Amino acid sequence: MTHYKYNIVFAFILTLFAASLKAETKEYIHAFIDKDCYLTGEQILVNISITDEEMNPLDISKIAYVELCDTRQRQTQCMVQLTNGKGWAKLDLPGSMHSGNYQMTVYTRYLRNFGKDSYFKRLVSVINLLNPSENDDIEFVEDTTDNSVESANAQGATVLTDKQSYNTREKVVVSVPETNGRPVTVSVSRKDCETDLSSESVQHSPKFNKFSELKFVPEFEGHIVTAKTTGTSKIEKSMLAAVGKKIKAFDGQSQEDGTMRYYTKGLNGSLSMTINGYTETDDPLRMEFVLPYETVLPDSLPSLRILYKEKDLRDRSISAQIEKSKRDVLLDKAEVSENAYLGIMPEYYYDLDEYTKFMTVREILIEFISGIRTRTVNKHKALYTFEADSYGYSRFPALVLLDGMPVYDIESLMDYDARRLKYVKIYRGRFQFGENCHHGIIAFESKKGLLQDFLLDKGTQMFTYDFPQIQTAFISPIYDGITSRQPDFRHTLYFNPNASGTCEFYTSDLPGTYVVTIQYLDKERAEHKVQTEIEVK
Repeated sequence: MTHYKYNIVFAFILTLFAASLKAETKEYIHAFIDKDCYLTGEQILVNISITDEEMNPLDISKIAYVELCDTRQRQTQCMVQLTNGKGWAKLDLPGSMHSGNYQMTVYTRYLRNFGKDSYFKRLVSVINLLNPSENDDIEFVEDTTDNSVESANAQGATVLTDKQSYNTREKVVVSVPETNGRPVTVSVSRKDCETDLSSESVQHSPKFNKFSELKFVPEFEGHIVTAKTTGTSKIEKSMLAAVGKKIKAFDGQSQEDGTMRYYTKGLNGSLSMTINGYTETDDPLRMEFVLPYETVLPDSLPSLRILYKEKDLRDRSISAQIEKSKRDVLLDKAEVSENAYLGIMPEYYYDLDEYTKFMTVREILIEFISGIRTRTVNKHKALYTFEADSYGYSRFPALVLLDGMPVYDIESLMDYDARRLKYVKIYRGRFQFGENCHHGIIAFESKKGLLQDFLLDKGTQMFTYDFPQIQTAFISPIYDGITSRQPDFRHTLYFNPNASGTCEFYTSDLPGTYVVTIQYLDKERAEHKVQTEIEVK
């Protein structure tokens, strides 16, 4: 009997699992950020946690959504990968944003069943010093006072540092207070401006409504991509795939509203994706993605009043531009090819650099590649894999991939320049990517993995899609006996979304007063913030 391998769980299995959730199963979502006031070009560091009613981590949703809106539109957004109800990400602030207060809204797909009152919301202040506009809603008030932050909260928790004054590029040690086992977020940023907003006006605690049906299926495994056709014809089949050297393909699941869902898993970062759509008679359709963000616009926002020190804020603006220019220098990382797929090795594996070079794919299939047969059915060519269990070739065509993209026009593939290819891998068996079963996989992989010079058919489009960010630790330079000529103008020196014990980091080249902030929730979901100051000279 042929062995089945599954790429993702069937849509109806997910639906049954979702239906088993009781109506009273609720996600309580909360988010901490590294500071309250930002400049355009900087990044908001967001730490998200999801718990149940007893404040225990809840592992239903694997994706959280963060969006920043004014009263007119969504300005920026990101997805956050969650593990055991926790995750953090970096939200870029584009230079096109106007100065003013914005509403940050954090939610999951599952929470959309309970209404917008179940989302976490807070105000975030953004200043655009480089491009003032008529939409700015800000008042600058120069701060001539010497305001110090509180070093303890009502529960007596305090923040301790090994000393109060440091040189540039010197190590700082922070002792994290005991919070009865509650997760602690630690951030350290420079103090150069502050808002006059009260804590009551900044944050909205989630509330819940009952829902009668599960309209939004939870994202149990990964991000659920939704797409639709741009025309009126009905979509019968569709597949979404990541372009690259690894097999990441997902069959579309048709919905009652005419859209298609793709239950993805293991996709992170900004990826080149191909998506196709066909009618029942194999006529090609144009497809487009449906944005997964709800765009929660506030009815009104308070005006932003900033207390600032002019020199410090000007220095910060220059530093933000330098740090952004560093982030914009992208290093090309070659994607590593993998042989095993879903735990099985290819039945046939060809490194084409070890064979005589031929001009076309048609020639290499004829000359030396085994385990593939070409047939013409209803005037369309298809490729079939050899099945040892039946001592012959399969009666059903294989899924053919070129750099991860499903290829249906086999004739065009036959004429593709074989000198661009690096590997041909043939996987035997039956593979389930969703509703459809594929009898074998034939994967052609180019040297660059970028579909170079291959003409897409009329039913396939290529887009760039932003999946959840790859989870990485906050990285800062280490100067313990190490010298570096690279300038360091970090405004946020440290960020740890799950701190305990002691934390160590190094100061930057930017002198001034820095605020060490400890944030956590107690068992009653009340937010606590404890701060202290250090000087960098």
